Amino acid sequence: MTYKEFYGSDYDTFKNVLDKVLNTIHSSVLACIQYTTSRIKSSESVMKKIGNEYSLLHDIIGVRIICSFVDEIYEVKDWIHSCFKVVEVRDYLSQPKPSGYRSLHVICEVDGCLVEIQVRTIALDFWANLEHQIHYKKHIEDEDLICSELKRCADEIASLDLSFQTIKDRVEG
Repeated sequence: MTYKEFYGSDYDTFKNVLDKVLNTIHSSVLACIQYTTSRIKSSESVMKKIGNEYSLLHDIIGVRIICSFVDEIYEVKDWIHSCFKVVEVRDYLSQPKPSGYRSLHVICEVDGCLVEIQVRTIALDFWANLEHQIHYKKHIEDEDLICSELKRCADEIASLDLSFQTIKDRVEG
């Protein structure tokens, strides 16, 4: 099923809102943004998550902003607050998920649509992408062992991010 078939006329609205958010990000003066990714959630993903009632989701339109350092995540969060109407902030940096997942999620309302903007470091994004690939496989042998190993890796990556932040802070004096 195509996006247009699933979302109907809402798809054009979602696409326009996504373009508006990306244009705002790309025209910002924030030098800390390394790169962005974005998507409109696929019909398969929506159906798996909630059925065809996509209006209940806050992350149909998703944007990910990647920075180098943890302090930049909060700089981006402040900037998001200055550009968009923020509805909710989920701080998985200060309160990681049990799996070890860390990220800052800022849910905004843009032209009547909810947009989830995730802000992470390069290292956190690396872990989340690999964890996603592994987690969504059908059958995993030794799943408990793999989950504990992923958690250990997440903790190590968080430690590396703190080390890099400390180095940056010392260099900047």
